[in-house]
Amino acid sequence: MAAAVTAGILLTLGALSLFSMRRVMQRDAEEIGIAATAAVAASTSPDAFASQVGSAADSALRQERIRRALAAMVNALPGAITFEVASVTGDSMTILADSASPSDDDHGAPVSRVGTTVPLGNVVLEAWSDGRPAVSLTQSSFSWATGFRAIAPVRRADGTVVGAVSMTAEAAHYVRWDAELQQTVFAGIAVVLALAALAGIGVYRMELGRRDSDAQLVAARDAAEATARSRGEFLANMSHEIRTPLHGVLGMTEALLAMPHTEADRRSLSVINRSASSLLGILNDILDFSKLEAGRVDLVNAPFDPRALVDDVTDLFAVRAEEKGIDLAARETARTDHWPVGDAARIRQVLLNLTGNAVKFTESGFVEVELSTVAIGRKTAVLRIAVRDTGIGIAQDVQERVFEQFSQAETSTARRYGGTGLGLTISRQLVVLMGGTISVSSLPGKGSEFVISLQLPSVPAAVDAPVIPSLPPGHRVVVCTPLRATMTALTELCARERLVVEACATIEQAERILSRQEHVAVTFCDGFENAPRPHPLSRFRAPLVFLTTVHHPLNNSTLSDLGAVSQLRRPVRQDHFSALIADLAAGRLDAPPVVPVRPKPDAEAPAPSVQVDRKPIAAAAEAAAGPHASTPTVLVVDDVELNLMVARAMLASMGVEIRTAAGGEEALDILSRDKLDLVLMDCHMPGVDGYDATRTIRGGDGPNRDTPIVALSASAFAEDKERAIASGMNDFATKPIELDALRKVLVRWAGPRDARQPAQTGRA
Repeated sequence: MAAAVTAGILLTLGALSLFSMRRVMQRDAEEIGIAATAAVAASTSPDAFASQVGSAADSALRQERIRRALAAMVNALPGAITFEVASVTGDSMTILADSASPSDDDHGAPVSRVGTTVPLGNVVLEAWSDGRPAVSLTQSSFSWATGFRAIAPVRRADGTVVGAVSMTAEAAHYVRWDAELQQTVFAGIAVVLALAALAGIGVYRMELGRRDSDAQLVAARDAAEATARSRGEFLANMSHEIRTPLHGVLGMTEALLAMPHTEADRRSLSVINRSASSLLGILNDILDFSKLEAGRVDLVNAPFDPRALVDDVTDLFAVRAEEKGIDLAARETARTDHWPVGDAARIRQVLLNLTGNAVKFTESGFVEVELSTVAIGRKTAVLRIAVRDTGIGIAQDVQERVFEQFSQAETSTARRYGGTGLGLTISRQLVVLMGGTISVSSLPGKGSEFVISLQLPSVPAAVDAPVIPSLPPGHRVVVCTPLRATMTALTELCARERLVVEACATIEQAERILSRQEHVAVTFCDGFENAPRPHPLSRFRAPLVFLTTVHHPLNNSTLSDLGAVSQLRRPVRQDHFSALIADLAAGRLDAPPVVPVRPKPDAEAPAPSVQVDRKPIAAAAEAAAGPHASTPTVLVVDDVELNLMVARAMLASMGVEIRTAAGGEEALDILSRDKLDLVLMDCHMPGVDGYDATRTIRGGDGPNRDTPIVALSASAFAEDKERAIASGMNDFATKPIELDALRKVLVRWAGPRDARQPAQTGRA
């Protein structure tokens, strides 16, 4: 930019200089022509000049006088100038004398033109008629002014022109650097130099500023990277150090809960287990918030079924909602035949937080999760999920800051309900990271509604289309429940099957409906606890299905005594409802169920309140592979004795053979000799860590080169999982691991052949 400005200024000054020079040349020519006329007038009078020009005698005397006049003119004017004296007749003049050499000069001297007749031209005559000499610029072959020529008239007293004096000069001989031209040129040079200096200084300062900015940016980047590394290392260390003792607490309590205990012992163990789980949830919130702040959360986008996602979330809170007497239901008001493409795990995390808050802050009434999926075009869908409750509500002035970190509705609520105040902050940041919005509307004492809206790509639903029998459209269904949210959700499910629903809140109302309706496909009934046996609604022809809960399921004997054909657990899932309708349509639920003979539970060892599947992995493998199948052998590698104890206790309840190693060296020694079915490998160990041990196993020729290796680590970052998979491990599980999660790992990698995951090892 500075160079362009400087070039423009130089061109402008150059043009001004040339224009000034031309003006000076023209002005000098006029002045010299006037001086020539004055010189001729000073040397001889016009009458004398005319008489001399007109007389034919005494030519030598005439020539001498003319030469004296020319000499006077040459002396009066500066430089090497050629003069000519001519007589004028009409519109032409005849050269009488000049100051040039009489013959050609090889060195470039002017050539004499004495005796030559030259036409004057209109320009000369017009100038003389105006009383001034005629001045013109001489040009070279390139049309560039190289000098000037002035012709001054010599007049009689009456003004008649009788002669002329002509002067021709080259530019090099007459252009004078007068004060004006010098000031113009010097001022231009000064301005150019000043601008060049200023431009240079500006460019230099800009370069210095750019270098300083680059240095500051590099320093800031290095500082930020160092801070991020330090924060990441701190979070990893903190996660590892906190999760390790939590792994011991949760693992041992779950292992103990799987054994027979008295009711008092079981309650104590349950309190320990819930407290440790709560502490783990707080830790996960802090780690998630830190990872979001550091920008270390990566989204994994894939097609997912939004209704199944919502059903899974509500299932997790069914027990807690039942304990508080809350009606928990999932609804789907709009559906498309496409699945959205997004990070289902992160959406699940947001829904878990919102639904958990709704259940926690609601003492009576209902919690409702409403889902709608609307297609926009062929490749985009809008996913809207609303979590609605009848809890304590949020004041208007507090709603603006509920999404801020470490903030809750009010101080008393924080003391009563606990929590870190990070759940909503994490939820908002995750939703924004996915390109969506989250909002809240609430009234104190009336409840709250949190709404998530996500615009996501969509693909056709990845669902096989088998022929599933269904009830013919138009069949009537009776829904009897006092729970408003459950009634609405079940009514919408029936409407999607094109069934006509008649809803009521009491058994008496249901009896009146069934008594006047002859063709009812099925009756859904709640509130059977105090009903007589058989149930009053069982006397009607419509099959009776009870709505049960997790804590109060019905066995086949009770269902038979009440006269029901099946049960449907609340909150009602879409897939469970569809399966029940298919069974009804196929006629599989018409006959009373077979009541198996069951031994009564031991009074000294009551059954746990939450049913636990205690089917050992070894039994599952034997059932699938035959009576001669061997018991799976699992090697647990960990440098912490507490973790080994927890692993022994949890795996012992599953009936597998357990071997342990206290470090990577010992594990390599065992794996080089004995064939195993599965290795649970800790990643961070002194000496040979889990990564190096896995690379050694995969790169060798030992008997366990292709044995599944699952990382069991207290580090919960994505980088740890990627590093574990890159080292050759097959899977990654985070400590503390729950009993059900560990059971799934064993079934996946060491269970029955048809349930195993195909081994894909990444060998280093």
